[in-house]
Amino acid sequence: MSLTAEIERNIAETLCGGIRVVQKGLERYEVITPFTFDDGDVLPIILKRKGDGWEITDEGRTFLYLSYYDIDMNYETRKNVLSKILSSHFMEGGDDGILKMPRVSGEDLAHAVYTFAQGVIKASDFSMWKKEFTRSLFMEGFREFMEELGRTYPVEFQYHDKQLDPKKIYPIDCSLLLTNSKRVNLFAVSGDSKAKNSVITMMHYERFKAPFTNCVLFENEEVLARKTLIQVADVADKTFSSLEVARDRLRSYLEKNAA
Repeated sequence: MSLTAEIERNIAETLCGGIRVVQKGLERYEVITPFTFDDGDVLPIILKRKGDGWEITDEGRTFLYLSYYDIDMNYETRKNVLSKILSSHFMEGGDDGILKMPRVSGEDLAHAVYTFAQGVIKASDFSMWKKEFTRSLFMEGFREFMEELGRTYPVEFQYHDKQLDPKKIYPIDCSLLLTNSKRVNLFAVSGDSKAKNSVITMMHYERFKAPFTNCVLFENEEVLARKTLIQVADVADKTFSSLEVARDRLRSYLEKNAA
């Protein structure tokens, strides 16, 4: 039995049928699986012989695929997300545009191919990257706005009360100290998950009757579930449907509270 046929049989027996292995050069093999990109192209899974083991690589084709959708992976936020995806799938790479598993033993090859395929599928999800980029822009805009307000009021990012939250379990995105010593906390909410975490934080301080005023700035209020919006409205003192609305109205709200 040829090495190509042996590799194909081992992978197919462990995973499923529909697996083909094609030799593409010296000690280089392409694994063709039922897994595809969203456009229908087969996932790039290349095996390269490395000593007595293997390297699995996409040879840079995942990043090339993302480039067709104008996904720029050079942003720090995207690099951090990619790093988490790779580590959770035992993969490396990204800086050079190549995703890989550099050291795989022969007995682990079949399972590694499956894990690698799942990692490539996750990394190639261009809709996720667009959402991450939008969320990143929102947080950058929020921070810039808070820094502008910092010219008038002392600002502290990732605020926590040392007495009521000594372990920093209930983070507050930004806290402003008004001229009358009242504290106004601001939560930047980009989705349902962040909204729920913000509600938990506000309820924690409410339970201790902390003298805080809590404001929520939504990235886009319309995309949140109705139940989530109700939960936020029940505990927040003030909400702003978008960052643009907050830019128009938050200053006057702070001035009234500082009077």
